[in-house]
Amino acid sequence: MKKNIKIIWFDFDWTLVDNNWNPKTDIIELFNFIKSRWFLISIITWKWLYFIKDFLQKYWLNIDYIVSYDWANIYYVKENYSLKNYFIEKKIIYKILDFLNKNNIKKIFFNKKNWYEYIKENLDKNSSLFKYMNKFNWDFNNIFQIYIRDINYNHKNKIKNLINNYIDLYFFNFNWEKNRFSSLITAKNINKYNSFLTLLQEKNIKEEEVIYFWDSINDLSFFKNKKIISIAVSDSIDILKEISTYNMKNNNFISVIKKYATI
Repeated sequence: MKKNIKIIWFDFDWTLVDNNWNPKTDIIELFNFIKSRWFLISIITWKWLYFIKDFLQKYWLNIDYIVSYDWANIYYVKENYSLKNYFIEKKIIYKILDFLNKNNIKKIFFNKKNWYEYIKENLDKNSSLFKYMNKFNWDFNNIFQIYIRDINYNHKNKIKNLINNYIDLYFFNFNWEKNRFSSLITAKNINKYNSFLTLLQEKNIKEEEVIYFWDSINDLSFFKNKKIISIAVSDSIDILKEISTYNMKNNNFISVIKKYATI
């Protein structure tokens, strides 16, 4: 059944572009079609805007809302402000750091609002992470995410058990390569789905007025919401295909929009 749609949402990575960042479709044609029907366009990406600047420069005029890697802060790029901010408490950060240091875990990113620093691999094994980070004047204010890379199965479970002690934190694991994992630690309310709902509320858009295109496991909450039209792109993971409104067999976004939106 067709609906009166106001906004078309796209995940950026592996939805609009492939692994090599090549567009999966003629994006100019797609965006021009959407705008000609007076629909809004929103893009969400886990990347910092710097890394997709070429894409944004090319299509900037057509995009209404962009939620960037700062979706952790639910950051509305075009108007240059955060709709909401959720940060990790300093005392919790120090406990996590103490744990990582004791387990000799080195590959750590700390993501702050609008910037990040990398804790390098070649730490002096005789020094603490605290001393090392003091060289960079770390104040641990406004940190919304801790990203730990290249850990083994045992470390992954230890970190998970640690985080489970804090009800305000969210923990997400994914495979980096065989038997190697990466972990994301954020404040519990920081996720794509919450940023999506917050932006809809801010712009007075109903959930049933949305079509969204997604591809991966961190999009699962969207697909469970039956008020909105969820479209699994052709190379989405199987679980999304099972519960989505529609599964794309190719990358013809326009035909799917015509199928579900009153035009």
